[in-house]
Amino acid sequence: MILFLDVVSPSPKFVLIDNDKIIRSIHILDKNIIKISDNLLPKYLFLEKKYALFNKIDKLVVSTGPGSFTSLRVGISFMYGQSISKNIPIYGISCTKLLNCSIQKDNYENTLLFVCSVNNQNFICIPFNKTSNNYKIHKINDEILKNVNISRYTSCISNYKLNNDLKKRLSNINNFVVHNIEENLNSCVLTTLNEGQIINPVYVSDNKLFN
Repeated sequence: MILFLDVVSPSPKFVLIDNDKIIRSIHILDKNIIKISDNLLPKYLFLEKKYALFNKIDKLVVSTGPGSFTSLRVGISFMYGQSISKNIPIYGISCTKLLNCSIQKDNYENTLLFVCSVNNQNFICIPFNKTSNNYKIHKINDEILKNVNISRYTSCISNYKLNNDLKKRLSNINNFVVHNIEENLNSCVLTTLNEGQIINPVYVSDNKLFN
């Protein structure tokens, strides 16, 4: 069984996956608790008790960004703690890699990725290398949107619903898809991840990528 922690999305969550099927998804924040750090442990303990997870989890996976640096740091640290204390392998995977799994091979160069994160931090991911499915990642602002040739793209895939203002600025795109990233976290994707490597958050500051 896999425990996945999505700390990138505006609604961060734990997801239990078994045999490529989502067993349970539980949101970490609620109307009374708005800090991830305040509710990670209680939500995890709830899952552990409800599903008797002790000794059932054989892989831990955490989203690595792009996103809020604080959320990434807290989430990755929490999962490392679980990995070390329970001797469970841990893996990190970026949202761009998970969203990219939803793109048909021929549409890579025509599809923009948008990653929405907590604290209203949103990122545009521009196709960069078709062979390796790499992206140039920028934190969205007016200058970035002016410099992107939007007319080149026909589709947009995001991890969260885009606001209306942003959609208006992408008016030539007629295909918007919101995709839950955990739906792409299957055994095929997991085989491409490396155990034991240091998990580096994908963090963008002043539109410079640090990872």
